[in-house]
Amino acid sequence: MSYWIENMLNSKPIDWRSKADEFLGYVFDEKNQVMHRTDNGHVHFTAFIEGSGCELITYGGIIVGKLLRGEDVQELLPSLEDYYSENYGIYQNGVGDKKSEYWYLMHVNALAATITRLALMDNKNAVNRLRSSMDRLIQIAHQNNYSFNDQGYDFENAQPWTKLDAFRQPDTIGAYAYLMEFAYELFGEEAYQSEARAAMQNYTSFEVNPWYEIPSGAMACLAAAKLNDGGATFPLDKVVQFALDPEFGSLHEGTWGNAAIDGLMRGWRGHSREEASSMAYSFETFVLVPYLLPVARYDARFAKRIGRYLLHAAINARLFYGNFHSKEAQGRPDLSHLVPYEALHHERDGHSPYATGDFHGQKSVYGGAYTLWWGEIIRPTSDSYVLELDVTKTDFLTHNVKPTKMYYNPYQHDLDVTVHVGTRPVNVVTLGGVYLHKKVTGAVQLSLKADSVTFVQLEVCV
Repeated sequence: MSYWIENMLNSKPIDWRSKADEFLGYVFDEKNQVMHRTDNGHVHFTAFIEGSGCELITYGGIIVGKLLRGEDVQELLPSLEDYYSENYGIYQNGVGDKKSEYWYLMHVNALAATITRLALMDNKNAVNRLRSSMDRLIQIAHQNNYSFNDQGYDFENAQPWTKLDAFRQPDTIGAYAYLMEFAYELFGEEAYQSEARAAMQNYTSFEVNPWYEIPSGAMACLAAAKLNDGGATFPLDKVVQFALDPEFGSLHEGTWGNAAIDGLMRGWRGHSREEASSMAYSFETFVLVPYLLPVARYDARFAKRIGRYLLHAAINARLFYGNFHSKEAQGRPDLSHLVPYEALHHERDGHSPYATGDFHGQKSVYGGAYTLWWGEIIRPTSDSYVLELDVTKTDFLTHNVKPTKMYYNPYQHDLDVTVHVGTRPVNVVTLGGVYLHKKVTGAVQLSLKADSVTFVQLEVCV
């Protein structure tokens, strides 16, 4: 067994599908007052257990998660329109917002785009709202000369705004590249892909990691991989390094107290590196995985690095849950442990680590929403440290690709593992076209080489 597994201190990945089931049951139980209806009868969700109001960052995470799970969301879809501003022609995080930080603006538009693609493409009004939103983003990008080195945008006064220099968000251009490529995939207009290419050129020209909030860098990874698949030659290694950068970026490495924190993510750049490094955040940890994981299919050079990072994250993200801490090492042990804490502090009140919240609440519904995504793309196998990773399910930039699974074997020896392929007969095929199993259901065995990655596709038998 390699050192880094021994260094996990006997911790193992938790079952993220089960964790997602528990979360979903909690937030949809009306007595918990997380789900609520507004005056128009639409369903929304609070950002925190102990909070109020409604935000697209929470609603969108939950709805996309349910769509990935194959669940019915028809009653919930009308709520998306509430976040669209008729005055400004764009989706906003909060209903009626007049200004937005850039990372919020890009992230919630990515959620709106995903919901539209997965569930609303036959709704002309919804498609038109999304196109309007994408076009409004182009106007902002052109107004800024493709620089987002401000805090956000003031729609009422049609200009960027910045409260403090520490809040400038230059990495937003990477998220903008993703959204423009998304628009190209949906609408087929070359102008959108031209925008994506111009944005990615700007993003990859940064000499120093421009990280402010990881969703922008996460989306940039998938955008760069997709653009390169279409013939571009952007330095994908640089883009991935920006996302998995422990020195200047978001990634944590090491231990706090007796707990390994490898794979957890810092929240934002902070007023100082010391401040940023003193905390890890659940949302930022959960949101990177769905955008980064598909990169491994586009470019296998990164598969082992992504697999190793994801195994760390899948193990250590348990620290955001109260039932993995003593009562003294968490901020609100009285609140449900089915929803993760927003943050993990390096040390507080003599405890390291210490699970707690941040500005507006303790238990993060908007972060926990992404466990619904994790539950669909991270599945266990017969070996605790070998995960089945779905590298296609959250690739929202690609259509009609065969379901593809990735298995990273972290051991220094070959290994046979048992995986489950479902109840419908499938062929299990390597990316090279070799049939490993034909017309199988249920449990099948795979042979994995030492310290390597194996990809297989599942062909549905007709």
